[in-house]
Amino acid sequence: MADPLPTHAPAYPLLEYVTSADCADCRIFEALVLRVAPDYPTVEVRAVAAESARGTALSLGRGIMRFPAIVLDNEVLAIESITEGELRAALARRTGASM
Repeated sequence: MADPLPTHAPAYPLLEYVTSADCADCRIFEALVLRVAPDYPTVEVRAVAAESARGTALSLGRGIMRFPAIVLDNEVLAIESITEGELRAALARRTGASM
């Protein structure tokens, strides 16, 4: 599970999902993201540990107090829950792809 700090703005959409090691709902989020992401090959997906420097920066900078969370290009898409349809719609809007 990579957790790099971005050093530059990517030229493609970046989806980061923030998780905590002992969070059952985080595993559900992760499974959803990993199921949907292959349908949007231009989106970079990164798992971010809540306890990491990047996880702390995402959380504090956006007022995220609970996990899991999904951040797409610095916009918080979801905290604690999101449907597959909602995730697909957000990725389609960002990438111009059809759902």
